[in-house]
Amino acid sequence: MTVISLLLSQKSISSKLLAEISGVQLESAFYSYVVRCESLYNGVRCLLLASELLHFKGAHAADEAARLTIKVLEAIPSLYTQSAIVAERTSLHFSVPRGPESMILKSMARESGLWSIVAAKAWLQAGERSFALRNVKDASQVCTSQGWTFLRSSLQQLEVDVSGSGPWEMGDEGPDHPVDVKEEATDEFV
Repeated sequence: MTVISLLLSQKSISSKLLAEISGVQLESAFYSYVVRCESLYNGVRCLLLASELLHFKGAHAADEAARLTIKVLEAIPSLYTQSAIVAERTSLHFSVPRGPESMILKSMARESGLWSIVAAKAWLQAGERSFALRNVKDASQVCTSQGWTFLRSSLQQLEVDVSGSGPWEMGDEGPDHPVDVKEEATDEFV
């Protein structure tokens, strides 16, 4: 509750205080929920709420918000819809403008594109092609704006998979058979 109250306040947070909040208090809260209370639901809820509040505190806090959503992805079971939503939020956290003239740094743009692809694959596995297509278009936009032409063919193939019949139809190794979409997307994007 201390962390949530501090994040809800209108005051700006220094990077030192931010590191203390996320490094100590949020980690101990998550640990307490998961290990002591045996409530993964409340631990995940705590991290997600903190990540959303951090997102609105500025660019220096958005990095920490992205780290928290990645921790949520590691903690939750491989459920496609939940993973897709959290991956979308992670992509959004990495796309917060940083640096001079509100530009997105190349490393953060790469992370944003990666997590858009992870979200697209998770949405595709969940059978939600319209959401998957939106994420593919977000990743394509990032790649185009950064001048990464070497990824164009991979993204076009993913777009064909999303908009066309795709690699599977519902019932054929679909949402009932979880796979690690984070690993697959990382290999294709890098």
